[in-house]
Amino acid sequence: MTSAPRTRLLAFALLASACSSSTEPKAHDVTGFWSGTTTYSTDPSCSLLSCAYNSRMMVLQTGTSVEGWYRARAGIPGDEVAIVGSVQGDTLSVLINSGQVNFVGAMKFRIVSGGDSLVATNNGNTLRFALER
Repeated sequence: MTSAPRTRLLAFALLASACSSSTEPKAHDVTGFWSGTTTYSTDPSCSLLSCAYNSRMMVLQTGTSVEGWYRARAGIPGDEVAIVGSVQGDTLSVLINSGQVNFVGAMKFRIVSGGDSLVATNNGNTLRFALER
């Protein structure tokens, strides 16, 4: 009869440890081609069309690591620069070293709309991308 209380105690201990363990939210899969806008000036006299580039980005995700390219001006072949970074929860962090737009440090995109949109602001620049289907 002493084994039944011990078994129950072990079961409660296992249950308690399962409840107390933290689980990291599953990272979004951001692999694909992304198109959108890079707004590079916040000057009020600037019209949206003359202060923004139609941009494109390609991302390949392996685990939580990403690599690919960013093209500030989507229509200009050869204008792309390499990007590297990671995905953690709802944040895509990448380093973009573009000659077209001046970014500072890592670009931190919020992954929104169920993983179909990316939004970031960096050094006065705003990037908005949608996953191409």
